[in-house]
Amino acid sequence: MRLAFLYPDLSRPGGAENVLLWTAAGMKARGHQIALFSAGYEPRWWPDLNEHIGVSAESLLADWHPIAALDEHDSAARLREKGRSCADALNDFDVVLPQNRLALHASETCDRPRLWFCQEPWRRLHIEATDRELLQALKRPEVEKPHPALDQVRHWIGRQRRWPWRRWQHAARVAAERRAVARLRGALVNSAYSARCFEEAFRRPAQIMDLAVLSAGRQKPLPWSQRRDLVVISGANPKKNLHGTLAVLRELRRLGWPEGERVHIWGGGSDGEAFRQLAGQWGLEPFLQWHGFLEEAEAERLLAQAKLCLYLPLCEPFGLVAAEAMAVGTPVLASDHGGPSETVRQGQGGQTVDPLLPKSAAECLQSMLASPEAWQAWSQAGAESVARRFRLDGFLDRMEDLFCWIASTKP
Repeated sequence: MRLAFLYPDLSRPGGAENVLLWTAAGMKARGHQIALFSAGYEPRWWPDLNEHIGVSAESLLADWHPIAALDEHDSAARLREKGRSCADALNDFDVVLPQNRLALHASETCDRPRLWFCQEPWRRLHIEATDRELLQALKRPEVEKPHPALDQVRHWIGRQRRWPWRRWQHAARVAAERRAVARLRGALVNSAYSARCFEEAFRRPAQIMDLAVLSAGRQKPLPWSQRRDLVVISGANPKKNLHGTLAVLRELRRLGWPEGERVHIWGGGSDGEAFRQLAGQWGLEPFLQWHGFLEEAEAERLLAQAKLCLYLPLCEPFGLVAAEAMAVGTPVLASDHGGPSETVRQGQGGQTVDPLLPKSAAECLQSMLASPEAWQAWSQAGAESVARRFRLDGFLDRMEDLFCWIASTKP
Protein backbone atom coordinates (compact mmCIF):
# COMPACT_ATOMS: atom_id res chain seq x y z
CA MET A 1 0.00 0.00 0.00
CA ARG A 2 1.22 3.52 -0.82
CA LEU A 3 0.57 6.13 1.90
CA ALA A 4 1.16 9.88 1.69
CA PHE A 5 1.42 11.95 4.90
CA LEU A 6 0.86 15.70 4.51
CA TYR A 7 1.81 18.16 7.25
CA PRO A 8 2.84 21.85 7.07
CA ASP A 9 6.22 21.53 8.79
CA LEU A 10 8.14 18.66 10.39
CA SER A 11 11.20 20.68 11.36
CA ARG A 12 10.20 20.89 15.05
CA PRO A 13 8.67 18.38 17.49
CA GLY A 14 5.17 18.36 18.92
CA GLY A 15 2.26 16.05 19.66
CA ALA A 16 0.80 16.06 16.14
CA GLU A 17 4.25 15.73 14.60
CA ASN A 18 5.04 12.74 16.83
CA VAL A 19 1.85 10.92 15.87
CA LEU A 20 2.54 11.45 12.17
CA LEU A 21 6.16 10.24 12.39
CA TRP A 22 5.26 7.18 14.49
CA THR A 23 2.54 6.25 12.00
CA ALA A 24 4.68 6.81 8.91
CA ALA A 25 7.69 4.94 10.32
CA GLY A 26 5.45 2.12 11.56
CA MET A 27 3.84 1.68 8.15
CA LYS A 28 7.26 1.70 6.48
CA ALA A 29 8.50 -0.97 8.92
CA ARG A 30 5.51 -3.10 7.89
CA GLY A 31 6.46 -2.95 4.23
CA HIS A 32 4.26 -0.13 2.96
CA GLN A 33 5.55 2.66 0.73
CA ILE A 34 5.30 6.02 2.49
CA ALA A 35 6.02 9.65 1.66
CA LEU A 36 6.25 12.75 3.87
CA PHE A 37 5.00 15.97 2.25
CA SER A 38 6.01 19.01 4.34
CA ALA A 39 7.83 22.32 4.03
CA GLY A 40 10.59 21.09 6.35
CA TYR A 41 11.79 17.91 8.02
CA GLU A 42 14.40 17.68 10.80
CA PRO A 43 15.21 14.06 11.81
CA ARG A 44 17.18 14.97 14.95
CA TRP A 45 13.96 15.55 16.90
CA TRP A 46 13.00 11.86 16.68
CA PRO A 47 16.11 9.93 17.78
CA ASP A 48 14.11 7.07 19.32
CA LEU A 49 12.16 6.03 16.21
CA ASN A 50 14.67 3.33 15.36
CA GLU A 51 14.62 1.91 18.91
CA HIS A 52 10.83 1.64 19.05
CA ILE A 53 9.89 0.97 15.44
CA GLY A 54 13.03 -0.19 13.63
CA VAL A 55 13.06 2.72 11.17
CA SER A 56 15.37 5.66 11.81
CA ALA A 57 14.27 9.25 11.41
CA GLU A 58 17.29 9.82 9.14
CA SER A 59 16.12 7.09 6.76
CA LEU A 60 12.83 8.95 6.27
CA LEU A 61 14.74 11.78 4.59
CA ALA A 62 14.61 9.66 1.43
CA ASP A 63 10.80 9.74 1.67
CA TRP A 64 10.52 13.49 2.27
CA HIS A 65 8.96 15.66 -0.45
CA PRO A 66 9.35 19.44 0.20
CA ILE A 67 6.22 21.51 -0.40
CA ALA A 68 5.35 25.23 -0.35
CA ALA A 69 5.07 26.70 3.13
CA LEU A 70 1.50 26.64 4.46
CA ASP A 71 0.74 29.68 6.60
CA GLU A 72 -1.98 29.75 9.26
CA HIS A 73 -3.10 33.13 7.90
CA ASP A 74 -3.69 31.71 4.40
CA SER A 75 -7.31 31.46 3.31
CA ALA A 76 -8.77 28.08 2.34
CA ALA A 77 -8.58 29.15 -1.33
CA ARG A 78 -4.91 30.12 -0.96
CA LEU A 79 -4.11 26.80 0.72
CA ARG A 80 -5.84 24.88 -2.08
CA GLU A 81 -3.81 26.84 -4.62
CA LYS A 82 -0.56 25.98 -2.84
CA GLY A 83 -1.65 22.33 -2.71
CA ARG A 84 -1.95 22.15 -6.49
CA SER A 85 1.83 21.96 -6.75
CA CYS A 86 1.88 18.57 -5.03
CA ALA A 87 -1.54 17.24 -6.15
CA ASP A 88 -0.10 15.13 -8.99
CA ALA A 89 2.43 13.56 -6.61
CA LEU A 90 -0.28 12.84 -4.03
CA ASN A 91 -2.39 11.16 -6.72
CA ASP A 92 0.26 8.42 -6.98
CA PHE A 93 -0.71 7.11 -3.52
CA ASP A 94 -3.55 4.87 -2.35
CA VAL A 95 -4.43 6.97 0.72
CA VAL A 96 -3.53 10.55 1.64
CA LEU A 97 -3.35 11.48 5.34
CA PRO A 98 -3.48 15.27 5.86
CA GLN A 99 -2.88 16.31 9.44
CA ASN A 100 -4.22 19.66 10.73
CA ARG A 101 -6.38 22.30 9.06
CA LEU A 102 -3.73 23.69 6.71
CA ALA A 103 -2.96 20.25 5.30
CA LEU A 104 -6.68 19.52 4.96
CA HIS A 105 -7.20 22.43 2.55
CA ALA A 106 -3.88 21.88 0.74
CA SER A 107 -4.93 18.29 -0.03
CA GLU A 108 -8.32 19.24 -1.48
CA THR A 109 -7.06 19.32 -5.08
CA CYS A 110 -5.85 15.70 -5.07
CA ASP A 111 -8.16 12.91 -6.23
CA ARG A 112 -7.14 10.15 -3.83
CA PRO A 113 -9.08 8.99 -0.72
CA ARG A 114 -8.19 11.23 2.21
CA LEU A 115 -8.21 10.41 5.91
CA TRP A 116 -7.90 13.48 8.13
CA PHE A 117 -6.37 13.14 11.59
CA CYS A 118 -7.90 16.15 13.35
CA GLN A 119 -6.26 17.02 16.66
CA GLU A 120 -8.76 19.85 17.15
CA PRO A 121 -10.95 22.06 14.96
CA TRP A 122 -9.42 25.50 14.43
CA ARG A 123 -10.27 27.27 17.69
CA ARG A 124 -10.60 30.77 16.25
CA LEU A 125 -13.18 29.53 13.77
CA HIS A 126 -15.07 26.99 15.90
CA ILE A 127 -14.68 28.43 19.39
CA GLU A 128 -18.24 27.57 20.45
CA ALA A 129 -17.45 23.91 19.79
CA THR A 130 -13.85 23.74 21.04
CA ASP A 131 -13.95 26.04 24.08
CA ARG A 132 -17.35 25.44 25.62
CA GLU A 133 -16.02 25.24 29.19
CA LEU A 134 -14.08 28.50 28.80
CA LEU A 135 -17.11 30.31 27.43
CA GLN A 136 -19.10 29.09 30.42
CA ALA A 137 -16.31 30.18 32.76
CA LEU A 138 -16.67 33.79 31.56
CA LYS A 139 -20.03 33.84 33.37
CA ARG A 140 -18.93 32.00 36.53
CA PRO A 141 -18.39 34.42 39.44
CA GLU A 142 -16.28 31.91 41.41
CA VAL A 143 -13.63 31.69 38.68
CA GLU A 144 -10.54 33.79 39.42
CA LYS A 145 -10.10 36.63 36.94
CA PRO A 146 -8.22 37.96 35.06
CA HIS A 147 -7.00 34.77 33.39
CA PRO A 148 -5.06 34.76 30.08
CA ALA A 149 -7.18 31.98 28.54
CA LEU A 150 -10.42 33.79 29.37
CA ASP A 151 -9.03 37.06 28.03
CA GLN A 152 -8.04 35.32 24.80
CA VAL A 153 -11.49 33.77 24.30
CA ARG A 154 -13.22 37.07 25.05
CA HIS A 155 -11.01 38.81 22.47
CA TRP A 156 -11.69 36.23 19.75
CA ILE A 157 -15.45 36.30 20.31
CA GLY A 158 -15.40 40.10 20.23
CA ARG A 159 -13.53 40.17 16.93
CA GLN A 160 -15.94 37.71 15.33
CA ARG A 161 -19.08 39.55 16.38
CA ARG A 162 -18.07 43.22 16.41
CA TRP A 163 -18.94 44.14 12.80
CA PRO A 164 -21.43 42.70 10.29
CA TRP A 165 -18.72 42.09 7.71
CA ARG A 166 -16.71 40.06 10.27
CA ARG A 167 -19.77 37.97 11.07
CA TRP A 168 -20.24 37.33 7.35
CA GLN A 169 -16.55 36.46 6.93
CA HIS A 170 -16.70 34.05 9.86
CA ALA A 171 -19.78 32.29 8.47
CA ALA A 172 -18.14 31.97 5.03
CA ARG A 173 -14.99 30.43 6.53
CA VAL A 174 -17.02 27.95 8.59
CA ALA A 175 -18.98 26.94 5.48
CA ALA A 176 -15.76 26.43 3.47
CA GLU A 177 -14.29 24.26 6.21
CA ARG A 178 -17.43 22.14 6.46
CA ARG A 179 -17.42 21.59 2.69
CA ALA A 180 -13.80 20.46 2.85
CA VAL A 181 -14.55 18.02 5.68
CA ALA A 182 -17.64 16.67 3.90
CA ARG A 183 -15.44 15.54 0.99
CA LEU A 184 -13.15 13.41 3.16
CA ARG A 185 -13.29 9.62 3.09
CA GLY A 186 -12.87 9.58 6.85
CA ALA A 187 -11.80 11.60 9.91
CA LEU A 188 -10.02 10.59 13.10
CA VAL A 189 -9.98 12.20 16.55
CA ASN A 190 -8.34 10.97 19.74
CA SER A 191 -10.99 11.23 22.47
CA ALA A 192 -14.74 11.26 23.03
CA TYR A 193 -14.39 14.93 23.95
CA SER A 194 -12.75 15.61 20.57
CA ALA A 195 -15.45 13.62 18.79
CA ARG A 196 -18.12 15.85 20.35
CA CYS A 197 -16.23 19.01 19.35
CA PHE A 198 -15.67 17.68 15.82
CA GLU A 199 -19.31 16.79 15.22
CA GLU A 200 -20.50 20.12 16.57
CA ALA A 201 -18.03 22.03 14.39
CA PHE A 202 -18.37 20.06 11.14
CA ARG A 203 -21.78 18.36 11.39
CA ARG A 204 -20.39 14.91 10.65
CA PRO A 205 -19.03 12.21 12.95
CA ALA A 206 -15.40 11.22 13.38
CA GLN A 207 -13.86 7.95 14.48
CA ILE A 208 -12.02 7.85 17.82
CA MET A 209 -8.48 6.49 17.49
CA ASP A 210 -6.47 5.82 20.65
CA LEU A 211 -2.92 7.04 20.18
CA ALA A 212 0.37 5.41 21.11
CA VAL A 213 2.56 6.07 24.14
CA LEU A 214 6.09 4.89 23.45
CA SER A 215 6.83 4.24 27.13
CA ALA A 216 3.71 2.08 27.63
CA GLY A 217 4.63 -1.20 29.35
CA ARG A 218 8.39 -0.65 28.97
CA GLN A 219 9.47 -0.36 32.60
CA LYS A 220 8.32 -1.23 36.09
CA PRO A 221 7.19 1.93 37.91
CA LEU A 222 9.27 3.11 40.85
CA PRO A 223 7.63 2.72 44.31
CA TRP A 224 6.55 5.66 46.45
CA SER A 225 9.70 5.38 48.59
CA GLN A 226 11.93 6.11 45.57
CA ARG A 227 9.90 9.06 44.30
CA ARG A 228 10.47 12.76 44.85
CA ASP A 229 9.11 16.08 43.62
CA LEU A 230 6.21 17.04 41.35
CA VAL A 231 6.20 17.78 37.64
CA VAL A 232 4.31 20.25 35.46
CA ILE A 233 4.47 19.85 31.67
CA SER A 234 2.99 22.82 29.86
CA GLY A 235 3.44 25.15 26.92
CA ALA A 236 3.05 28.92 27.02
CA ASN A 237 -0.30 28.95 25.17
CA PRO A 238 -2.96 30.35 27.57
CA LYS A 239 -5.10 27.26 26.98
CA LYS A 240 -2.36 25.08 28.48
CA ASN A 241 -3.15 26.93 31.72
CA LEU A 242 0.31 27.34 33.21
CA HIS A 243 -1.05 30.52 34.78
CA GLY A 244 -3.76 28.51 36.53
CA THR A 245 -1.31 25.77 37.50
CA LEU A 246 0.93 28.32 39.23
CA ALA A 247 -2.19 29.59 41.01
CA VAL A 248 -2.77 26.05 42.34
CA LEU A 249 0.82 25.97 43.63
CA ARG A 250 0.24 29.38 45.23
CA GLU A 251 -2.71 27.90 47.13
CA LEU A 252 -0.67 24.81 48.05
CA ARG A 253 1.92 27.12 49.60
CA ARG A 254 -0.81 28.77 51.66
CA LEU A 255 -2.08 25.39 52.82
CA GLY A 256 1.42 24.23 53.71
CA TRP A 257 4.09 23.27 51.18
CA PRO A 258 5.04 19.55 51.34
CA GLU A 259 8.42 19.34 53.03
CA GLY A 260 11.39 18.81 50.74
CA GLU A 261 9.38 18.72 47.51
CA ARG A 262 10.15 20.79 44.41
CA VAL A 263 8.20 21.29 41.20
CA HIS A 264 9.93 20.70 37.87
CA ILE A 265 8.35 22.71 35.03
CA TRP A 266 9.11 22.17 31.35
CA GLY A 267 7.62 22.65 27.91
CA GLY A 268 8.02 25.14 25.08
CA GLY A 269 7.92 28.69 26.45
CA SER A 270 7.12 27.56 30.00
CA ASP A 271 10.19 29.35 31.38
CA GLY A 272 9.11 32.70 29.95
CA GLU A 273 9.69 35.88 31.93
CA ALA A 274 5.98 36.46 32.54
CA PHE A 275 5.63 33.10 34.28
CA ARG A 276 8.76 33.63 36.33
CA GLN A 277 7.54 37.05 37.45
CA LEU A 278 4.18 35.58 38.45
CA ALA A 279 5.91 32.83 40.44
CA GLY A 280 8.09 35.42 42.17
CA GLN A 281 5.06 37.57 42.98
CA TRP A 282 3.39 34.57 44.60
CA GLY A 283 6.48 33.48 46.53
CA LEU A 284 6.94 30.25 44.59
CA GLU A 285 10.46 30.66 43.19
CA PRO A 286 12.23 28.73 46.01
CA PHE A 287 10.12 25.66 45.21
CA LEU A 288 10.34 25.68 41.40
CA GLN A 289 12.90 24.46 38.89
CA TRP A 290 12.41 25.81 35.36
CA HIS A 291 13.72 23.63 32.53
CA GLY A 292 12.23 25.19 29.39
CA PHE A 293 12.47 22.68 26.56
CA LEU A 294 13.77 19.23 27.62
CA GLU A 295 15.11 16.40 25.52
CA GLU A 296 12.84 13.33 25.54
CA ALA A 297 15.11 11.11 27.65
CA GLU A 298 15.54 13.68 30.42
CA ALA A 299 11.81 14.49 30.43
CA GLU A 300 10.94 10.81 30.78
CA ARG A 301 13.47 10.39 33.61
CA LEU A 302 12.01 13.28 35.62
CA LEU A 303 8.46 12.11 34.97
CA ALA A 304 9.25 8.52 36.04
CA GLN A 305 10.74 9.57 39.39
CA ALA A 306 8.09 12.16 40.30
CA LYS A 307 5.42 11.60 42.92
CA LEU A 308 2.72 13.38 40.95
CA CYS A 309 2.10 15.09 37.61
CA LEU A 310 0.00 18.25 37.76
CA TYR A 311 -1.71 18.63 34.37
CA LEU A 312 -4.52 21.18 34.15
CA PRO A 313 -5.04 22.31 30.53
CA LEU A 314 -8.29 23.92 29.41
CA CYS A 315 -10.50 22.27 26.77
CA GLU A 316 -7.62 19.91 25.83
CA PRO A 317 -8.65 17.52 23.02
CA PHE A 318 -6.45 14.62 24.19
CA GLY A 319 -3.50 15.49 26.40
CA LEU A 320 -0.71 13.00 25.79
CA VAL A 321 0.98 14.16 29.00
CA ALA A 322 -1.56 12.34 31.19
CA ALA A 323 -1.05 9.05 29.36
CA GLU A 324 2.75 9.42 29.39
CA ALA A 325 2.73 10.05 33.16
CA MET A 326 0.49 7.07 33.85
CA ALA A 327 2.69 4.88 31.62
CA VAL A 328 5.57 5.28 34.09
CA GLY A 329 3.30 4.90 37.12
CA THR A 330 3.11 8.59 38.02
CA PRO A 331 -0.41 9.53 39.18
CA VAL A 332 -1.96 12.60 37.59
CA LEU A 333 -4.04 15.46 38.95
CA ALA A 334 -5.85 16.43 35.75
CA SER A 335 -8.55 18.78 34.50
CA ASP A 336 -12.09 17.53 34.98
CA HIS A 337 -12.99 18.03 31.32
CA GLY A 338 -11.40 17.29 27.96
CA GLY A 339 -9.27 14.35 26.89
CA PRO A 340 -7.09 14.21 30.05
CA SER A 341 -10.10 13.55 32.26
CA GLU A 342 -11.09 10.57 30.08
CA THR A 343 -7.62 9.06 30.27
CA VAL A 344 -7.30 9.51 34.03
CA ARG A 345 -10.83 8.42 34.94
CA GLN A 346 -10.94 5.39 32.64
CA GLY A 347 -7.49 4.29 33.78
CA GLN A 348 -8.04 5.20 37.44
CA GLY A 349 -4.61 6.80 37.34
CA GLY A 350 -5.25 9.80 39.56
CA GLN A 351 -7.83 12.49 40.32
CA THR A 352 -9.58 15.24 38.35
CA VAL A 353 -10.42 18.78 39.46
CA ASP A 354 -11.83 21.99 38.05
CA PRO A 355 -8.68 23.64 36.60
CA LEU A 356 -10.16 27.12 37.13
CA LEU A 357 -10.60 26.73 40.92
CA PRO A 358 -7.06 26.84 42.36
CA LYS A 359 -7.98 26.44 46.03
CA SER A 360 -9.99 23.24 45.61
CA ALA A 361 -7.35 21.86 43.22
CA ALA A 362 -4.62 22.56 45.79
CA GLU A 363 -6.63 20.79 48.49
CA CYS A 364 -6.93 17.74 46.25
CA LEU A 365 -3.21 17.86 45.46
CA GLN A 366 -2.36 18.02 49.16
CA SER A 367 -4.65 15.06 49.85
CA MET A 368 -3.02 12.98 47.10
CA LEU A 369 0.45 13.65 48.49
CA ALA A 370 -0.66 12.62 51.98
CA SER A 371 -1.90 9.14 50.97
CA PRO A 372 0.83 6.68 49.93
CA GLU A 373 -1.67 3.79 49.91
CA ALA A 374 -4.02 5.52 47.46
CA TRP A 375 -0.95 6.66 45.48
CA GLN A 376 0.11 3.04 44.99
CA ALA A 377 -3.34 2.10 43.67
CA TRP A 378 -3.34 5.02 41.21
CA SER A 379 0.20 4.22 40.10
CA GLN A 380 -0.49 0.56 39.41
CA ALA A 381 -3.91 1.04 37.79
CA GLY A 382 -2.67 3.87 35.58
CA ALA A 383 0.36 1.96 34.29
CA GLU A 384 -1.71 -1.13 33.56
CA SER A 385 -4.38 0.91 31.76
CA VAL A 386 -1.89 2.66 29.48
CA ALA A 387 -0.09 -0.62 28.74
CA ARG A 388 -3.41 -2.10 27.55
CA ARG A 389 -4.81 0.89 25.69
CA PHE A 390 -1.89 2.85 24.25
CA ARG A 391 0.69 0.32 23.09
CA LEU A 392 2.43 1.29 19.86
CA ASP A 393 1.85 -2.03 18.11
CA GLY A 394 -1.88 -1.83 18.86
CA PHE A 395 -2.06 1.71 17.46
CA LEU A 396 -0.22 0.68 14.29
CA ASP A 397 -2.50 -2.36 13.87
CA ARG A 398 -5.59 -0.13 14.04
CA MET A 399 -4.15 2.42 11.63
CA GLU A 400 -3.04 -0.25 9.15
CA ASP A 401 -6.49 -1.86 9.16
CA LEU A 402 -8.09 1.52 8.56
CA PHE A 403 -5.75 2.37 5.68
CA CYS A 404 -6.47 -0.97 4.05
CA TRP A 405 -10.22 -0.48 4.40
CA ILE A 406 -10.11 3.03 2.90
CA ALA A 407 -7.88 1.96 0.02
CA SER A 408 -10.14 -0.97 -0.85
CA THR A 409 -13.57 0.71 -0.64
CA LYS A 410 -15.32 3.03 -3.04
CA PRO A 411 -16.74 6.37 -1.87
